[in-house]
Amino acid sequence: MVPEVRPLFVLFTGDFTSGDGTSASRWQKWLDDWSTLTMTYDGRMFPLLPVHGNHENGDFEVLFKLFGVGNQDPLQDRNYTFYACSVGGDLLRIVVLNSCLVIENRAGVAIKQTEWLEEEFAVGRDHVFRIAAWHKAIRRHTRKKPEKYCLDTRGKLFYRFGFDIGCEADSHVRKITYPIRPCSSDAGGNSDNGCFQGYERFDSNGTMYIGEGAWGPRTRPVDDDKP
Repeated sequence: MVPEVRPLFVLFTGDFTSGDGTSASRWQKWLDDWSTLTMTYDGRMFPLLPVHGNHENGDFEVLFKLFGVGNQDPLQDRNYTFYACSVGGDLLRIVVLNSCLVIENRAGVAIKQTEWLEEEFAVGRDHVFRIAAWHKAIRRHTRKKPEKYCLDTRGKLFYRFGFDIGCEADSHVRKITYPIRPCSSDAGGNSDNGCFQGYERFDSNGTMYIGEGAWGPRTRPVDDDKP
């Protein structure tokens, strides 16, 4: 598909291989496939923006070792892969987060990532479009993935700083939302006021969430009671 579409880049939202990301043979197979199957007939190759997924949790530095993407925080001594880059000058700002840090009890690094994220919002606010990408979805759209992984506070940050799109993964379903924001205080979480499961539609300045697929695994059934 990649050579047919000829994208500017591919934003790969985690889970590159099965297992925990430490198998050399699986990585070699993935790299061989990527280098051959995504190249166009005229030899064009495409940039890859990798995101850490739970199938890379066996080595939280594996994406830094393979692709050179690490923390954009000089105070950290390990490269847990969260970073940002611009495309087209100030046209598009892409922020890549590591959502597995909290889940895998790397609390200190997770706090540092949040502090960095606050600083990054200030840097990226002058861009026309802002996109964030991470692996663990804020609200899951399948019962196969428990809600204990929710990161609802991040949704508040995205709305506060005007992010246009949030790219999620992990659940292996297809999802695209309306532009939404965390419910305003006067909504009080009541569906009669347009608020459902903590969010409400906000076309003028909300964040659209897309995902929650992965490149290859079978899709899971979608919950009927999810927005």
